[in-house]
Amino acid sequence: MDPDLAFVIGVVVGGLSIPLLLAAFTDGRLPRLAILFILVSMGMIGFAVFNQPNGYPIAEIPSVFVDVIGQYVR
Repeated sequence: MDPDLAFVIGVVVGGLSIPLLLAAFTDGRLPRLAILFILVSMGMIGFAVFNQPNGYPIAEIPSVFVDVIGQYVR
């Protein structure tokens, strides 16, 4: 798997875990699905960072998103 794709998917899944976490806490139940999403997100981002030789500087993250989206939209 392409490290850039894994990074983008990891960030998106991590972002989706936030509403799940808030919904579980407001309903007073355990955030099982949110924890699963967070673990998957951490795994994918970790995979991407370890397989990318230079890592991902903060200023480069938007261009990574655009590149990955551009690859799959074409």
